[in-house]
Amino acid sequence: MNCVAVIKVKDATADEPAPVYKIVTGGVDGNIKVLDTEGQTTNEFNPYRPIPAPEGVVPATSSTYNLNDFGRGRGFRGICIDRSNRKMLFGTCAGEIGEMEIDTGIDTNEGRGPLVVAHYRGKLNALATHPIRQEALSVGDDKVLRIWQLEGAAGAGGFKMVNQIDLPDKATCASYSPNGHLIAIGLIKRPSDNQLTEQQQQQKKVRIKT
Repeated sequence: MNCVAVIKVKDATADEPAPVYKIVTGGVDGNIKVLDTEGQTTNEFNPYRPIPAPEGVVPATSSTYNLNDFGRGRGFRGICIDRSNRKMLFGTCAGEIGEMEIDTGIDTNEGRGPLVVAHYRGKLNALATHPIRQEALSVGDDKVLRIWQLEGAAGAGGFKMVNQIDLPDKATCASYSPNGHLIAIGLIKRPSDNQLTEQQQQQKKVRIKT
């Protein structure tokens, strides 16, 4: 367990001399649990798991929360509850801040993913803009390539992250090709094939669909 928040549900009364509480916890396993006053789990959510699909619909390959699920950034560092005791803000190990309903676990950001997302470890080492589209990329010490939409996006900054790709090592530089179809990335060291996950082997060359 990395974080905990306590909610007062009801004050003590003459009939019930002890106040009623709820306890909300979060950990590196990606689970958020809601406990009663006795410490029994009454609800449990995992924003990293794919959302169950209705019958006849192909299951999702990722959660609608769009959290970083690359292992080292997985899990929660902080949780806080709003005054109405309806919603919780959570902070992840990857530096994301998201919001969900306490009773249902529904993303209250209308399915747009975290309220805040950024590189979360060490330095941001490279930033490059797409030669054609209103798009940019960034890489750094957290070993993640991020693609950002720069135009017509929600949020105070007017941009949002639209994709992220796990890298096998820290990235020192990156750039788009002149036609924007490829991205070249410089890593601290070149890993051998047996050091890469299957996903990373498929991502040695990152192709951007047009």
